[in-house]
Amino acid sequence: MRRVPFVLAGILLACLAVSAENSPSQIDNPEATTPFSGDTTGGPTWYRAHTVGAGASGDCLVTTFEQVSYETIEFHVDTTGLYTISSTWIGFDGFLLLYETAFDPLDQCLNLIAVNDSAGSIAISEIVDVALTAGVQYILITTGNAAIDEGPYTGTFNGVGTAILGEVPVELQSFS
Repeated sequence: MRRVPFVLAGILLACLAVSAENSPSQIDNPEATTPFSGDTTGGPTWYRAHTVGAGASGDCLVTTFEQVSYETIEFHVDTTGLYTISSTWIGFDGFLLLYETAFDPLDQCLNLIAVNDSAGSIAISEIVDVALTAGVQYILITTGNAAIDEGPYTGTFNGVGTAILGEVPVELQSFS
């Protein structure tokens, strides 16, 4: 009689483990890593957004005290699902912004879907578990936190599929 609760607890734990392994919210293919790198030094400048939301509603805030240099990285994914974008800033305080379909440095809130300043350190930024759709163009902006923050960086895209640098070929575009 006393063994029944232990057996039931063991079965319950095994079911939870199988359920967690098959959870669609997990990154299913952690080996699908696409690296990127660059240098924002001397790049074009802009007044950077620092929150996500519609500009007219006041949810999206834009820094207006100084312009910062930036670089753009166009990419798309081959599989719809969750992705994590990480960047390491070499000698400066960096910032990541993710745009869907298009980026306009004069309309910083338009198409902005995710941002991250620091992930536990000013040397690292990370956009975690962002939902991306296959066939949609994305633009990652690497930029500084302040005008003095510019320099080289490295990073990775990790997710359920592969991030492909460059524009989405017309035959793969999603028009949803």
